[in-house]
Amino acid sequence: MMRRWRLFPKYATLIVSLVAGLLVISGGVGAYFSAQETEKHLSIVQDQIAKAAAIRIEQFVLNVENQMGWATLPVNDGRGNELEQRRITLYGLLRQVPAITEATWIDNAKRAKLRVSRLAMDRSGGNADLSSNPLVQAVAGGKTQFGNVYSLKDTEPYMSVVRPALGGG
Repeated sequence: MMRRWRLFPKYATLIVSLVAGLLVISGGVGAYFSAQETEKHLSIVQDQIAKAAAIRIEQFVLNVENQMGWATLPVNDGRGNELEQRRITLYGLLRQVPAITEATWIDNAKRAKLRVSRLAMDRSGGNADLSSNPLVQAVAGGKTQFGNVYSLKDTEPYMSVVRPALGGG
Protein backbone atom coordinates (compact mmCIF):
# COMPACT_ATOMS: atom_id res chain seq x y z
CA MET A 1 0.00 0.00 0.00
CA MET A 2 2.82 2.36 0.46
CA ARG A 3 3.57 2.39 -3.20
CA ARG A 4 0.17 3.83 -4.09
CA TRP A 5 0.68 6.89 -1.96
CA ARG A 6 3.95 7.67 -3.68
CA LEU A 7 2.12 8.47 -6.94
CA PHE A 8 -0.24 10.96 -5.28
CA PRO A 9 2.43 13.53 -4.41
CA LYS A 10 3.86 13.30 -7.90
CA TYR A 11 0.46 13.86 -9.54
CA ALA A 12 -0.49 16.54 -7.05
CA THR A 13 2.78 18.38 -7.68
CA LEU A 14 2.29 18.05 -11.45
CA ILE A 15 -1.30 19.35 -11.34
CA VAL A 16 -0.44 22.23 -8.99
CA SER A 17 2.54 23.14 -11.19
CA LEU A 18 0.41 23.12 -14.35
CA VAL A 19 -2.34 25.23 -12.77
CA ALA A 20 0.19 27.68 -11.31
CA GLY A 21 2.03 27.91 -14.64
CA LEU A 22 -1.21 28.58 -16.52
CA LEU A 23 -2.17 31.23 -13.98
CA VAL A 24 1.23 32.93 -14.34
CA ILE A 25 0.99 32.85 -18.15
CA SER A 26 -2.61 34.13 -18.05
CA GLY A 27 -1.62 36.93 -15.67
CA GLY A 28 1.34 37.88 -17.86
CA VAL A 29 -0.81 38.03 -20.99
CA GLY A 30 -3.44 40.05 -19.12
CA ALA A 31 -0.80 42.46 -17.80
CA TYR A 32 0.67 42.87 -21.31
CA PHE A 33 -2.68 43.76 -22.88
CA SER A 34 -3.59 45.98 -19.92
CA ALA A 35 -0.29 47.87 -20.34
CA GLN A 36 -0.93 48.26 -24.08
CA GLU A 37 -4.43 49.61 -23.42
CA THR A 38 -3.19 51.98 -20.71
CA GLU A 39 -0.48 53.30 -23.03
CA LYS A 40 -3.04 53.87 -25.77
CA HIS A 41 -5.39 55.76 -23.43
CA LEU A 42 -2.50 57.79 -22.02
CA SER A 43 -1.48 58.76 -25.56
CA ILE A 44 -5.04 59.89 -26.30
CA VAL A 45 -5.22 61.96 -23.09
CA GLN A 46 -1.83 63.58 -23.77
CA ASP A 47 -2.95 64.41 -27.32
CA GLN A 48 -6.11 66.08 -25.99
CA ILE A 49 -4.12 68.06 -23.42
CA ALA A 50 -1.66 69.19 -26.11
CA LYS A 51 -4.49 70.26 -28.42
CA ALA A 52 -6.18 72.22 -25.63
CA ALA A 53 -2.88 73.93 -24.78
CA ALA A 54 -2.32 74.76 -28.47
CA ILE A 55 -5.77 76.33 -28.68
CA ARG A 56 -5.16 78.43 -25.56
CA ILE A 57 -1.79 79.59 -26.88
CA GLU A 58 -3.32 80.44 -30.26
CA GLN A 59 -6.08 82.45 -28.60
CA PHE A 60 -3.51 84.29 -26.47
CA VAL A 61 -1.36 85.16 -29.51
CA LEU A 62 -4.38 86.28 -31.54
CA ASN A 63 -5.50 88.46 -28.64
CA VAL A 64 -2.06 90.10 -28.53
CA GLU A 65 -2.20 90.60 -32.30
CA ASN A 66 -5.63 92.23 -32.02
CA GLN A 67 -4.37 94.51 -29.25
CA MET A 68 -1.52 95.56 -31.53
CA GLY A 69 -4.09 96.72 -34.09
CA TRP A 70 -4.91 100.04 -32.48
CA ALA A 71 -1.20 100.87 -32.15
CA THR A 72 -0.78 100.57 -35.92
CA LEU A 73 -3.31 103.27 -36.73
CA PRO A 74 -1.97 106.50 -38.25
CA VAL A 75 -1.07 109.07 -35.58
CA ASN A 76 -0.02 112.15 -37.54
CA ASP A 77 -2.77 114.60 -36.64
CA GLY A 78 -0.73 117.70 -37.48
CA ARG A 79 -0.28 118.77 -33.84
CA GLY A 80 3.25 117.62 -33.24
CA ASN A 81 6.11 115.33 -33.93
CA GLU A 82 4.89 112.06 -35.44
CA LEU A 83 7.67 110.08 -33.77
CA GLU A 84 6.73 111.42 -30.34
CA GLN A 85 3.07 110.60 -30.95
CA ARG A 86 4.08 107.11 -32.03
CA ARG A 87 6.17 106.75 -28.82
CA ILE A 88 3.13 107.64 -26.70
CA THR A 89 1.06 105.10 -28.63
CA LEU A 90 3.66 102.35 -28.12
CA TYR A 91 3.94 103.14 -24.40
CA GLY A 92 0.16 102.82 -24.23
CA LEU A 93 0.42 99.45 -25.96
CA LEU A 94 2.97 98.22 -23.43
CA ARG A 95 0.74 99.43 -20.60
CA GLN A 96 -2.41 97.82 -22.03
CA VAL A 97 -0.86 94.46 -22.96
CA PRO A 98 1.58 93.15 -20.33
CA ALA A 99 2.51 90.26 -22.62
CA ILE A 100 4.25 92.66 -25.01
CA THR A 101 7.76 93.38 -23.76
CA GLU A 102 9.06 95.39 -26.70
CA ALA A 103 7.52 97.33 -29.57
CA THR A 104 9.40 98.69 -32.57
CA TRP A 105 8.08 101.10 -35.19
CA ILE A 106 9.47 100.34 -38.64
CA ASP A 107 8.93 102.86 -41.45
CA ASN A 108 8.10 102.08 -45.08
CA ALA A 109 11.81 101.93 -45.91
CA LYS A 110 12.10 99.03 -43.41
CA ARG A 111 14.20 101.00 -40.96
CA ALA A 112 13.60 100.89 -37.21
CA LYS A 113 12.68 104.43 -36.20
CA LEU A 114 11.54 103.87 -32.62
CA ARG A 115 11.77 101.09 -30.03
CA VAL A 116 10.19 101.03 -26.59
CA SER A 117 10.92 98.14 -24.27
CA ARG A 118 10.42 96.80 -20.77
CA LEU A 119 13.75 94.93 -20.92
CA ALA A 120 16.15 97.32 -22.61
CA MET A 121 16.75 101.02 -23.16
CA ASP A 122 14.37 102.79 -25.50
CA ARG A 123 15.76 103.95 -28.84
CA SER A 124 14.52 106.82 -30.93
CA GLY A 125 15.37 108.05 -34.39
CA GLY A 126 17.53 105.07 -35.26
CA ASN A 127 18.08 103.90 -38.77
CA ALA A 128 18.71 100.19 -38.17
CA ASP A 129 18.05 98.47 -41.47
CA LEU A 130 15.59 95.59 -41.02
CA SER A 131 15.04 94.87 -44.69
CA SER A 132 16.97 91.59 -44.38
CA ASN A 133 14.70 90.33 -41.59
CA PRO A 134 12.47 87.60 -43.10
CA LEU A 135 9.47 88.65 -41.00
CA VAL A 136 9.74 92.25 -42.17
CA GLN A 137 10.08 91.10 -45.78
CA ALA A 138 7.06 88.81 -45.50
CA VAL A 139 4.80 91.43 -43.90
CA ALA A 140 4.91 93.43 -47.15
CA GLY A 141 2.03 91.20 -48.31
CA GLY A 142 -0.22 92.88 -45.74
CA LYS A 143 -0.56 89.94 -43.36
CA THR A 144 0.70 89.62 -39.80
CA GLN A 145 3.80 87.46 -39.50
CA PHE A 146 4.78 85.34 -36.49
CA GLY A 147 8.38 84.45 -35.72
CA ASN A 148 9.82 81.45 -33.94
CA VAL A 149 9.52 81.03 -30.19
CA TYR A 150 12.75 81.75 -28.31
CA SER A 151 13.82 82.51 -24.78
CA LEU A 152 16.05 85.18 -23.30
CA LYS A 153 18.45 83.93 -20.65
CA ASP A 154 16.40 80.73 -20.17
CA THR A 155 13.31 82.57 -18.94
CA GLU A 156 9.81 82.65 -20.34
CA PRO A 157 9.11 82.13 -24.06
CA TYR A 158 9.13 85.07 -26.47
CA MET A 159 7.93 85.43 -30.06
CA SER A 160 8.29 88.22 -32.60
CA VAL A 161 5.07 89.43 -34.20
CA VAL A 162 5.25 91.81 -37.15
CA ARG A 163 2.01 93.53 -38.11
CA PRO A 164 1.58 95.97 -41.00
CA ALA A 165 0.31 99.40 -40.10
CA LEU A 166 -2.46 101.29 -41.81
CA GLY A 167 -0.94 104.01 -43.95
CA GLY A 168 2.45 102.27 -44.05
CA GLY A 169 5.02 101.17 -41.56
